Amino acid sequence: MNLTNILNELKGVGIGNVVTIGIALLSIIQISPIKIDPWSKFFKLIGRMINGEVMDEIKSLKTDLVDVHKELDDINETSGRRDADAARNRILRFDDELRRKVDHSEEFFDQILDDITFYRKYCNEHDSYPNAKANSAMRNIETVYDICREENKFI
Repeated sequence: MNLTNILNELKGVGIGNVVTIGIALLSIIQISPIKIDPWSKFFKLIGRMINGEVMDEIKSLKTDLVDVHKELDDINETSGRRDADAARNRILRFDDELRRKVDHSEEFFDQILDDITFYRKYCNEHDSYPNAKANSAMRNIETVYDICREENKFI
């Protein structure tokens, strides 16, 4: 039987029957090495049509989230730089007081030593941050601390 004979046989069949036969054939078609699954493609297309706005909104949210992360990184960098500046200022002020022979408690020394540790770590992790401004002050504070510990000269 050739294609012409098949088409002649189908002339008497209604359009509804042809659609039903077509759907049945599409449901059955599967070639072993190559899987043809028209229903999943069809439902995927329908899903994209229905959820198109949602998908666009998700893409927009992803873009906004990337922007928020960039802003947060900038804020963290600014905050870290501000904290390093503040630690350096406390270090320099404390060193000035030591040079003017102002006595300090051991707790105050411990706090400044914590600032020195933070400041050095920040400088080591951020090459663009200038460190030369407090090196002699940090050395002097550590030397005076050692002397105060040895001689128990804390107030």
